[in-house]
Amino acid sequence: MTCLTKVTTPKTSSIQHATPRTIDFWYARFVVRVERRRSSHRARDDNRVRLTIYIVLTISLFVVSQDAKTPGSIHAADFPLLAGKVPFFEKRFNSKDPRIREEAIRSISYAMVGPDARDETTRLFKRLLRDSDPQLRGLAIYAMHHEWIVILPKELPRTFRGYHRDQVVDLDEKDLIPRLIKECEGGGPAGGYAAYVLCLVPSKDAIPALRRLGMDQNIFARYTAARALVHAGDHEGAKAILEPIIAETTPVGFRVRGLDPHYVALACRTYMGLGQAERLKGLSRLVSLMELLDDSPDINDHNRLQFLRWHLTAVSGEFFETPREARAWLKEKAK
Repeated sequence: MTCLTKVTTPKTSSIQHATPRTIDFWYARFVVRVERRRSSHRARDDNRVRLTIYIVLTISLFVVSQDAKTPGSIHAADFPLLAGKVPFFEKRFNSKDPRIREEAIRSISYAMVGPDARDETTRLFKRLLRDSDPQLRGLAIYAMHHEWIVILPKELPRTFRGYHRDQVVDLDEKDLIPRLIKECEGGGPAGGYAAYVLCLVPSKDAIPALRRLGMDQNIFARYTAARALVHAGDHEGAKAILEPIIAETTPVGFRVRGLDPHYVALACRTYMGLGQAERLKGLSRLVSLMELLDDSPDINDHNRLQFLRWHLTAVSGEFFETPREARAWLKEKAK
């Protein structure tokens, strides 16, 4: 009987039997795995870069949106005290309609803001000197003049409206000062309008004409001439015009001499800038005028009283409900 025996062949390493095709296969798998890993790292890095760019852009857009809607726009956050007095402050001052912006400027003037908002008022009006409309630039200049805010000639825009809408001032006009001097010599309200511009662009050449204008029958012309003389450095000439205006503190005197309490108050305020003694005298006249208007039976005088009270607040930093309070403060101040 034949015995069959199973012959077992010893196992050998797969590498020993590897063929070139097998090696290529495993190498290809290795390369694919390495590339996948690299791609995963690159994708992760790319995602990080994209996230960083997204965050930076988001922050930039937020900052830009907070900065300005349009170049040169005005924000309530920069003028919190004034914004509290003018409804829709931001919308009105940034309106494309110049009439709405004009109303906003007048709202600030009519609000009669106190000393606490003077810094904001100055910054706002000087910002408005860059307005695209010459009428509004001029209105901002007049508001600063009215508030006794110093504005240097070099700060003025090249063109702007003067005291009224039809008076256009061009600082590049060759004969501007001679023309203004000639208008002052003509006297009356027109002379006063010219003197107002000379308050903004003072000229010593205008002093003789302004002194003569100070003798005009029109109270506005006299007062404005005095103020222009102050700006031109002629304090003596201004004092000679102002003292007769502020001396009268009786209702009869107002009627006889054609004085307006409004201009008497303005004259007192101007007089106060001529020196320490003049400051005390001007304050005393303002308080006397307050006493006069408070006792007057004329309802128009009661309206003027509000304006006068604002002047006293502006120069004293105090608010006086009654003339007695103002007089007591003045006595304490004079000690």
